[in-house]
Amino acid sequence: MKSEKYLVLSLLILLCWVSPSSSLAADNGDTVTLELRWFFEGQPPVDVKDWFAELPGNSIKQEERTDLYLVVSGREDLGLKLREGRLELKTRRSTALFLMGSVRGNQEIWHGDKWDFSERNGAVVVTAFTAGDLKGPRHTVDKTRKQRKYDASDSGSFTPVDRKKWLDSGCVIEFTQIEIDGETGWTLGFDAIGAEEDVSEILAGCTAQLLAGYPGPFLTEKESFGYPKRVMLK
Repeated sequence: MKSEKYLVLSLLILLCWVSPSSSLAADNGDTVTLELRWFFEGQPPVDVKDWFAELPGNSIKQEERTDLYLVVSGREDLGLKLREGRLELKTRRSTALFLMGSVRGNQEIWHGDKWDFSERNGAVVVTAFTAGDLKGPRHTVDKTRKQRKYDASDSGSFTPVDRKKWLDSGCVIEFTQIEIDGETGWTLGFDAIGAEEDVSEILAGCTAQLLAGYPGPFLTEKESFGYPKRVMLK
């Protein structure tokens, strides 16, 4: 209960210096995003890198960024971070077990809000977010990410599309190398996008198609969770 009070107070302070931005896909009208992710320690295996590079689709662009997370103790259903001039808050709406043959994980729907802050106020926001008297640890996560995107508008098929294309129905597969406070790891993730009653089916179809030749470590529910829990485990 105390952690929630500190979080609310911290947000109020920060929001004095920021302005609202667009919300995440998980709250775009009737469209939601169902997320499925696994985390692993150490360097990503070469055969996994090669497998991802050979997946069908357009060329992929590597993106590098650094996120600063505030950990709220015991709240793996809540993520608060600073990213590239933006404050982001995500809350988990639902979670369920994902099963597909030997592949197991935890599929989650998140709601997200974003607030932009100007360059003039940037130092104030960062100082408030990292202040020593703000309760809860903070962790820096460096991410080197690659994505492929697939449209599922035609029932039963997943067509590769440009990564900038807006999807009403489809999926995104992501392969990311991470460093959390200097410790190396990697993550493999899927986002299924569509109407809430359809996203479970979209996720099942997308993973069945794209994981057919996956050569990496077993994908189990033990390694499957979102970034908020991963930074809590640091």
